Amino acid sequence: MTVGILCEGGETDAPVLELILSHLFPDTTFVICGVSKRAIFDAGDQLLGDLFGKAVDRVIILWDLLPLGNQMGVASQWSEQPRRREQRQMLLQLLSRSEKLDSLLQQQARFYEHKYEFSEESVAHPNNECNLFELVCVCYSLDGWLLSDHSLLCELASTDEHTMRRLDPDPGKPDQCLNPALALKRVLGKAPNKRWRYYNKHIHNRQIAEAYIRKGRVDRLRRSDSFRRVEEAIRRWGCA
Repeated sequence: MTVGILCEGGETDAPVLELILSHLFPDTTFVICGVSKRAIFDAGDQLLGDLFGKAVDRVIILWDLLPLGNQMGVASQWSEQPRRREQRQMLLQLLSRSEKLDSLLQQQARFYEHKYEFSEESVAHPNNECNLFELVCVCYSLDGWLLSDHSLLCELASTDEHTMRRLDPDPGKPDQCLNPALALKRVLGKAPNKRWRYYNKHIHNRQIAEAYIRKGRVDRLRRSDSFRRVEEAIRRWGCA
């Protein structure tokens, strides 16, 4: 099985996804395409088609709820408050009306539109109830997954001489932190271990993901609803 992942952050989110998913599903090949939120909502149809053109069997389109698209020069919803439902609807409109996708992928998008009550048109599932692609919106951004285990972050930030016993300020749960990258910068800025004191998501997100694997803490990532949705989608496709 080959699974394509269309996500934000070619240098940040994509390496984290590749590490974690390859660890959980060692017999599955992942083709990960990290782009901007603007690219997903402007050209997601082309990008989805390109992934299937690389002989992937299934695709997950994964994007962050924040920031809002209008802050990035792309229409991803109508209201000023972050709403996953509206962003999902905007993306499905792009996919279902696209002339760049084959008929089965268009039909999958129209099936979703009816399922989520964006359309009254009832559409048959194109692939016997086994979805060709899945949509997962991360609340609020994928950096939040790394906040799933505070004790792990404390371990990384500590030295043999000085132990960090709690994260201050407390960033909260992974799906409740509005700006997890800023939260990581603040809490690690107080780290006794200088290696982590100057947090840079382009460098440290991958290293934190490696620590989750090395220390056997990947299961803690399931504290994030969006992480569980990604994992469960892949398992439904028969990957083990």
